[in-house]
Amino acid sequence: MRAAFVGCTLLLMAPPPLAGSAGGHRGARERRRKLQLGAQGKGEAKSLGGPRGLGPPFGTADWLPPTPNYSQFDATPHRVVCGESSSGVPRPCRPGEGNLAGYQHWLQPYEQRDGKAALGRLSTPDGWGRYDLFPFLRYSGFADHAKRVVNGSLAVMTAVDFDYRLLAENWYRSTRRAGLEDKAIVYALDKEAHAHLRHKMPTYNGAAGFFASWNATRLERYLQKALAERYMAAAGLVDAGFDVLLTDATHVFVRPGLAEYLLAATATADVAVARGSCHKRAALGCDMMWNFLLLRSRGDVKDKVDHRDERPTRAQAWSAAPGTARARVLHWVHLSLVTGLTDFYLRWWAGTHCMFMGFTKLLANRHLSHAALAGGLTPEANAAAPNGTAHVTLRGEAVCGPAILRQSGCEGCAPQDRCDETLTLAVLPHGLFPLPGAYPAARATAFVGRSARPNRDHRLRLDRYDEKDFRAIDDAMRADGLLVRD
Repeated sequence: MRAAFVGCTLLLMAPPPLAGSAGGHRGARERRRKLQLGAQGKGEAKSLGGPRGLGPPFGTADWLPPTPNYSQFDATPHRVVCGESSSGVPRPCRPGEGNLAGYQHWLQPYEQRDGKAALGRLSTPDGWGRYDLFPFLRYSGFADHAKRVVNGSLAVMTAVDFDYRLLAENWYRSTRRAGLEDKAIVYALDKEAHAHLRHKMPTYNGAAGFFASWNATRLERYLQKALAERYMAAAGLVDAGFDVLLTDATHVFVRPGLAEYLLAATATADVAVARGSCHKRAALGCDMMWNFLLLRSRGDVKDKVDHRDERPTRAQAWSAAPGTARARVLHWVHLSLVTGLTDFYLRWWAGTHCMFMGFTKLLANRHLSHAALAGGLTPEANAAAPNGTAHVTLRGEAVCGPAILRQSGCEGCAPQDRCDETLTLAVLPHGLFPLPGAYPAARATAFVGRSARPNRDHRLRLDRYDEKDFRAIDDAMRADGLLVRD
């Protein structure tokens, strides 16, 4: 993961030099050209629209996102049925078995789009534009389902597809061990995952309209769409009045007390996020792990609908707290997703993690976030105390969204002049929320554990993870004592 972030950051800072210029990219371009020659068996590499197949310089109108082209592979990109059993019954694919395999870092089934008409939107789907409120109608069914199955105002959520079904079972079993079973809900990204999980755990079918919505944006690959959709679904629950703990299906809850701890840790904060690696290159001393995220709505129970046949209007839903935590959090999530979409469009070869990079780069943008450590804590002191809880404050355009600005009466003012709202992030300690792979050393204190994927080869441009990835994470979780479904 660290390599992915570093690689994406380097690409942002160093556009490829033009043909004939000196630079460190020349050898990489030549190696890639030779790989393409070998793969296609032709006398020249297939051009992607720029010098030596690297595409035009960044910022030009012709630099478009890729379109999948699987013609070079004798396989379907994704299947859920893989043959038949001995009795002739269709056999469901093992996790990742039905996905296209054989990827290499510089040999991917993608080609540049032709023509400017293929440009997708750089905003989230369903009308959540720069000055729009959250599209709550799209997620009203998910919110209504959560109101029926979640006990209290805290929802513990993950999002999975059919390949992740066994990891979802492991995740849900760990919620039982940690006393979170009555707060857990799974957002199924395809109908097969919903059919498999619906009788085993609280599950909502989020497949309807999923691809149709994200296909209108710059996102191309399934992994990117799945990452973006889970943040939108979590925001949908925040919009409905829930506090939402969003985790990966590979997170494992290991002991009780997590909900109480997180709610106490965010008593004066709007968001809690797991602490990443601490190093001198991090602007705040430590990175953030955006796949373990608590979003506080602070909506009263009365904000949620009690009767199945009633649904609040937009005015009713926002009347309780139009300019408080709910509006701040939704706008921050929205702007982070839009930042991720922009990053994906410009640097698509490292796109797998660029939804996370949207949160990271918004936080680092001094003009939009004005991020600062609270209490006089310096980045050096924060990095030197990874087992403490740090607080980061954000203000300005990253916080002052339309739900707040429209009530200020200051037309034409800059966002930072129209509101004095702040968003506070609580950065959680390593001892209680260890880094991936560090759970065995923190077993005595950790609330949650997560294993690190052992194979470190380039997987940044996959459409979906294949079977070797799922086998690898299963083996790592078993070795760490986190595969509780066994």
